[in-house]
Amino acid sequence: MAGYGDGLQNDGVGKGGVEIDARGAGLWCLLDDPLTVAQVAMAAPDWLCLDQQHGAFDDASTLAAMQVLAGLPQRPPVAVRVPEDPGPAVGRAADAGADIVIVPMVETADQAQQVARAAFYPPRGARSWGPLNGLWGDTEVRREPEVWVMIETARALENLGQILAVDGVAGILVGPMDLSLALGTDPESLLAATGEDDPLPRVVAATRRAGKRPCMFLGVPEREPAARAIGFEAFAISTDIEAIARGVRGTLG
Repeated sequence: MAGYGDGLQNDGVGKGGVEIDARGAGLWCLLDDPLTVAQVAMAAPDWLCLDQQHGAFDDASTLAAMQVLAGLPQRPPVAVRVPEDPGPAVGRAADAGADIVIVPMVETADQAQQVARAAFYPPRGARSWGPLNGLWGDTEVRREPEVWVMIETARALENLGQILAVDGVAGILVGPMDLSLALGTDPESLLAATGEDDPLPRVVAATRRAGKRPCMFLGVPEREPAARAIGFEAFAISTDIEAIARGVRGTLG
């Protein structure tokens, strides 16, 4: 795993951009304990995600985690996955200091436009400025996150070109579990389908043509070589729960 600055870097306060190269190995936090999040961050992943959709995070625990992360000597960029139909959750995640806001189950360009509108200040969007993050982190009024939308359904695949055309969508994050269910397959078979007309290669090709970032949730690191070979550039290679379980098994021998 690359160290800080090798894979995923902040462009700086006020720019709101995050650069990821092909070594963008991230960790996915389901447990809302701030000390666990800090331990994950200190392991130096290229990025990490706090999960409000299927993890234990809510607004309060997201704020608590961001406060702890702000006190570290250095931290990776932080994504927050908000719930489905997020409404004001996008702006609240950005207010908390998220570098990236990830929105699940986006199926249409209209949905993607609503997400972008919620993430960015006028005139680009309609986000209302809030001072919350200035209590412990960045005080720059114009700080804005990157937006990644998740492609997880057959309908999203059909509308991918239109979704990618939305200004403000910086990346696509494939959710292979839900996409596999939608397509009647499984994650391993999805990753093994490498023809140019197969789902994952189509996603990568379309995303690159749009000048945006193809990303994928993997869940376990064993899937990374296949995802990398297809062309994905950033990966959530493990959850905190999976990493803890592996560590315990390794410790016990």
